[in-house]
Amino acid sequence: MKTLAQQRCKAEIVRRVRTVHPESARRWGQMSAHQMICHLCDSFRMATGQKLVSDASGRMQRTLVKWIALYLPVQWPVGLVSTGRCIQFLAGCRRPPGFGGRTYTWTITCVSSAPDTLESRRTYRMTNRTTDTEIGRRDFARMTFGMLGVAALAGQAGEAELKTPSGVKLCVQSSANPSDEQLLFLKQLDAQYVSVGAPPELRTAEGFMQIKKRYADAGITVWNIGNTSVHNMPEVTLNLPGRDQKIEEYKQYLRNLGKADIGYTTYAHMGNGIWTSGRTMVRGASAREFDQNSPEARGNWDGKVFTGPLSHGREFTREEIGIHPDDPPVPVLAGVPRCIFGTFEGYKLAMAIANSPNVGLCLCCGTWLEGGKTLTGRDPEEMIRYFGANKIWKIHFRNVSAPLPHFVETFMDNGYYDMWKIMKALRDVNFDGIVILDHSPTMVGGNYTQTAYGFAYMRALLNRANAEG
Repeated sequence: MKTLAQQRCKAEIVRRVRTVHPESARRWGQMSAHQMICHLCDSFRMATGQKLVSDASGRMQRTLVKWIALYLPVQWPVGLVSTGRCIQFLAGCRRPPGFGGRTYTWTITCVSSAPDTLESRRTYRMTNRTTDTEIGRRDFARMTFGMLGVAALAGQAGEAELKTPSGVKLCVQSSANPSDEQLLFLKQLDAQYVSVGAPPELRTAEGFMQIKKRYADAGITVWNIGNTSVHNMPEVTLNLPGRDQKIEEYKQYLRNLGKADIGYTTYAHMGNGIWTSGRTMVRGASAREFDQNSPEARGNWDGKVFTGPLSHGREFTREEIGIHPDDPPVPVLAGVPRCIFGTFEGYKLAMAIANSPNVGLCLCCGTWLEGGKTLTGRDPEEMIRYFGANKIWKIHFRNVSAPLPHFVETFMDNGYYDMWKIMKALRDVNFDGIVILDHSPTMVGGNYTQTAYGFAYMRALLNRANAEG
């Protein structure tokens, strides 16, 4: 009998998982490729105690059924119903939307780390179990047969290795209340993911669900819903009056995201906003400019203007918080320190302090390029390859004319950095989050034109990265 205790069988299963792609035809059962991968993850989470389900065992299941499942050389019957917690169109895991990346990699990691011998299976303790008990034979059997189910979908995939499917999701910044015309524009772009900012009247769980439904009816997934009131909070960053109230407001925001099944949010820790010194022209288009020595330099956020110095959860385990770098990444700006989220070492320290699977990076490539390696310590490609898909969850795609002290936000083909390096690195690390167009020069035709230009440019780079594997 094939088991994960046999290295040959383990390698075969890993190979078959790697051959599954979004268009793989179901050969057994009702699940799509993505649902099947999630289903296997659920099986592992059950076995390791990370997913709690009711005990449906009995004397018959522990004896005759178990013996048939483990030793009788017959195909598992089609149509047997799993527990609802592992049925992907009921209560089983459905995140992240799309295919690939963390869910895909997690499955391969689990099967690769399965114990190799009977003795190790008896003594192998799972650190994430709810009780300190040894992994049982039934758990190991569930893991083994769950992974062998890959064969039913991968079928006769052949010996040739197929390229791992890309999990990179191109995303568009859009309105919380899109018009029919805006939805048609997104359809014409073939944009399947959007990130939106919620106005005050929709900053509730019900409001978030309303936003999601509007887009879902058009076949579009809302990946992130922002709230500017709890983003760049000087009260929190600088320990000003009102700090505790802002923290409670942020915690309620996370609860609302959880209720609406939004699994990601971006957080920025800038105490005095995003800074600019004015606008300038790039190829006839108006663009943001920042000159560190300009008397016109000032910060802006959520209707507030900053010109000088300022005076002085365990329950949220479903949300992934990506921390945005300081824009611009200057160590001190107008007397306000920006000493953590502007350097490679600062992010390393922050991740170590947080020590949480729910805290990662929103890597704004434009902001990172504003600092240059002199200030940040690593360029965007190096950041991606170091932190990888397990810690970088969102990418802001933007180029600038030069590093500080003076830069202009420009078109992606007109800056000092080769944006191809970023997309190639994302593909190489199996990134499965969103890549979204960031600040861009204002073009004739307005938002539709600059969004279409940026989205098409990103898609061309992604297509090339996927073709090269």
